[in-house]
Amino acid sequence: MRYFESREAVLLELLVSQVKDFFPLASARLSSDVVPQHSATDRAAAVAAALSAEFAKQPTMYELLDAQAGALERNISAATAADYKRAGYETSGEFAAALRRALPELDEPATVDAVKLIVMLVGTIWINAHPPAAVQEAYAADPGLTFLPDGFERSLENAIRAVLLGLLAQATDPV
Repeated sequence: MRYFESREAVLLELLVSQVKDFFPLASARLSSDVVPQHSATDRAAAVAAALSAEFAKQPTMYELLDAQAGALERNISAATAADYKRAGYETSGEFAAALRRALPELDEPATVDAVKLIVMLVGTIWINAHPPAAVQEAYAADPGLTFLPDGFERSLENAIRAVLLGLLAQATDPV
């Protein structure tokens, strides 16, 4: 704590570190799993599958992502917030470039939008796939109440695919 202004600043730094470690792994996975000769639709599905599999390996990162806006960004200075955001934009820019290599039909703004949406989806789907104990008990008593019956990885894959297909549709037929 001597080197950070608050507990939240420490956790934001941990999140930045985890994201910086994660995106190169995800980029490498895209390079290996996405076949350039396949159709854009098939490549979007491959991207979604590859990313959801990689994201599923990072539970601590999602716990932090989930807490980011609601808690971690609340007890920090503007300078710490700016440093955190700059680091995030730099890392997400590198990831957007990897996504664009996998889906060259998307221009730079579309891939940046995709990365932002994917990061938001990860946090939202993670928290809904890992509800508190009382909600888990309710789901066990009545499985029909389960919000994400397919679980985190499959739900995330479906959501990423939907985002990418929507952006691809806009790229080929701009509204």
